[in-house]
Amino acid sequence: MNKILLVEDEPNLASQIEFCLIQEGFEVTRAGDGVEALERIEQSRPDLILSDVMMPRMDGVSFCESVRKRQEWRAIPFVFLTAKGQKEDKLQGFDAGADDYLAKPFEVEELLLVIRARLKRVAEITGESERRFSARVAESISHELRTPLTIIQGLVSILQSQPEIDVDTQRDLLRTVLDNGSVLNKLVEDLLNLKRTESGEPLPMWDVDLRDVLLSVCRNWRDACQRKGVAFGATLPANLPTVRGNRGALLLLFSNLLDNAVKFTSEGGRVEIGVTIQSDSVHITIRDTGIGLSDAAIRHAFEPFFREETAAHELPGVGLGLSNAHKLAEAHGGTLTINSKKHQGTSVTVQLPVTGTPASGVQGNTSAT
Repeated sequence: MNKILLVEDEPNLASQIEFCLIQEGFEVTRAGDGVEALERIEQSRPDLILSDVMMPRMDGVSFCESVRKRQEWRAIPFVFLTAKGQKEDKLQGFDAGADDYLAKPFEVEELLLVIRARLKRVAEITGESERRFSARVAESISHELRTPLTIIQGLVSILQSQPEIDVDTQRDLLRTVLDNGSVLNKLVEDLLNLKRTESGEPLPMWDVDLRDVLLSVCRNWRDACQRKGVAFGATLPANLPTVRGNRGALLLLFSNLLDNAVKFTSEGGRVEIGVTIQSDSVHITIRDTGIGLSDAAIRHAFEPFFREETAAHELPGVGLGLSNAHKLAEAHGGTLTINSKKHQGTSVTVQLPVTGTPASGVQGNTSAT
C-alpha cells in the first residue's frame, strides 16, 4: 500500500481528498503546514507528497525546498495542490523541486491520474536502479572472492610443485596464503552479518565487560598495524562500565571499524582508540590518519555496498564494514557517527548506553602503543 503525505491547511478540503485517496487504497497521513509535514516525514517516509502552497508557519515552496535538501528524501514525488495558477507561480514551484502541479479546483480523476503516473515512474526508476545495483554488487563480490582465491591457488600450486623451496620462502608463501584466507573469511562474515541484521532477529543480550571486549580487539589489530607499518595506540580507562549487549557482535562492530581504519591508512600513519565516559553512556572513538571521506561519501557511508569511487578501485572490500557496524551499534541502543576530511583522516565514534558499574574496581588507564 502506497503512503501519501497530504499537506493542506483547509480541513474540509483535506478530509475530502483523504477520503478519496483511502477509497482508492492509499494510506494517508495529514499535516496542516510545512513544519508539521517535516515532522511526519521524519516519523515515516511517504511514497508521495501532495502539498498546498499557501500555508501558515511554512508555505509549500519552503517545505518543498526543505524536502529536496535531504538526500534521502530527494526521490519522493512532490505534487503541488493550489489555487494559484499563474505561470510564475508554477515556475517557482518547479524551481523548488516539485514534480507536478494541480490547480484547484481539480477533478478526483485528474488527481489520481497524476498520483499513479508519478508512482509508476518512481517504481520504474527504482527497479532499473536496483537491477544495476545488483549487477554491480554481484560483480564486486565476484571480484573480491576471485582475487584472494587466485592467489591462494597459485601459491599452493607453487608449494606442491617445488618442494625444494627453502624454508624461509615457504614460510612467506604460507603467510600470504593465510592473509588471503583472512580476506575471504572477512568477506563471508560481512555478508552473513548483513543477512542477520536485515532479518530483524534480535541479538541475545547480557551484561558485557566493555573493557575486555576492547582489549581483545586491540590485541588482534595491534599486530595488523605492525605488519603494515602503521602506529597503533589505545588508552582504555580501567573503570569502564558494563554495557548491555552481545559480546560477539560488539567484537565484530569494533573489528569492522578498525579494519577500515587500518585499510585506509598508509604506511607511516596512525590508528588510535580513545574512550570517554558520561553519566549514562560511553563513547568509543577510533581515529586514523588515512585517506578520509568526502562530505558526499559520509552521507552514504552507512548504505550496504557503498564505496567511494577512489577507494573502490584501490583497495579490497565490498562496502559492508560501516553499514554492518552502524546496524550493530543501533541493535545495542547506541549510535555511530563519522567525522572525516579528505586526505586528513577519519574519526568514528560509537556511543553505547551503560548498564552498570565498572567490571573491575581498578582505577587508572591502560595504554597500548
